[in-house]
Amino acid sequence: MTFKTKPNAIVTFCTPNWLPFAACTLKSCVEQGGADLADFYVVAIGLTEKDRADFQTFLSKHKLSATLIEGILPHELIARAPQRFSAAAFLRLTLAQILDHTYARVLYLDSDILQLATIAQVLNYS
Repeated sequence: MTFKTKPNAIVTFCTPNWLPFAACTLKSCVEQGGADLADFYVVAIGLTEKDRADFQTFLSKHKLSATLIEGILPHELIARAPQRFSAAAFLRLTLAQILDHTYARVLYLDSDILQLATIAQVLNYS
């Protein structure tokens, strides 16, 4: 379970080859005012120590704060996973077990998204 510090969460899921894109997705959210409104998470599967170190270097270089979570797929999902979907696609189904349940809103973004509007607009959309 994660530790909540802000009222909202922004989360993206990825495999190692998409980790740089996921980092840029979160950076674009920060640039659109998200740092004051949301905690940031990247849930990834199959990362190496180098992947983790590169991610932390990116965060430091850009003065970002995000939590990198090693995702674990339940055996039931692995057994039923069609070959055409990535592990990250199935990992999204574990979101409720990963994040604090008291967030006002949780915004899921694919790791190839750049946020161009203010985060407040997105989080306050009804």
